[in-house]
Amino acid sequence: MIKNGYSITPANQQQLVRKYRKVFFTVLKILLATPIGRTTLSDKAVSANEMTALYQAFSDLKKSANIATPNWDKLYNYTPLQ
Repeated sequence: MIKNGYSITPANQQQLVRKYRKVFFTVLKILLATPIGRTTLSDKAVSANEMTALYQAFSDLKKSANIATPNWDKLYNYTPLQ
């Protein structure tokens, strides 16, 4: 995203994730292991319309940026948006 001119807001978030990558990963892993974290991040916490709009916006960005996204393409096969 940064290579295509998009900035990360808040700016310090990018620095924190890169600097403390292992800590960030561990915190995310713990969050996903708790019932509150699973509920917050589950598919029930987001509307289908929002996910469709996000997918479409990312697909448009991907096309205009002309970048390869093999992992995104694999993940798409598992989405109900097809």
